[in-house]
Amino acid sequence: MKIFISQPMKGYSNFEIEIIRGKIKVALKEKYGNDIEIIDSFIKGAPANAKPLWYLGESIKKLSEADIAVFAYNTLVIGGKFALVRGCGIEEKCAREYNTLCLYVAFNKSAYKSAVDINVGDLTTKRPDFAE
Repeated sequence: MKIFISQPMKGYSNFEIEIIRGKIKVALKEKYGNDIEIIDSFIKGAPANAKPLWYLGESIKKLSEADIAVFAYNTLVIGGKFALVRGCGIEEKCAREYNTLCLYVAFNKSAYKSAVDINVGDLTTKRPDFAE
């Protein structure tokens, strides 16, 4: 089973991104066992002049290989609703439109704590009420 992880990248260090992904991987193995393959959607070595749309295109290519897509969202609330960042929202729309099973997981990081104090919630198929 191939799993794609979609998560915010902007504003997070590579170290923080890897911590969040690592915690999600642990939760996925608890839910599905060790017979899973995480699609490496953390794009490294991009062209120097790559624009955000280039990254999104590469991510959607990787998403097309997935049996399950996991959408990590920060618990920041906008107008009483959670928010998926722009690229993650587009990836989610693609996954839903093309019948890829979507899982959701909240995470938070206090601005006053270190990167290792990132908390990741439980995986769920229930879509949060996202701000559009």
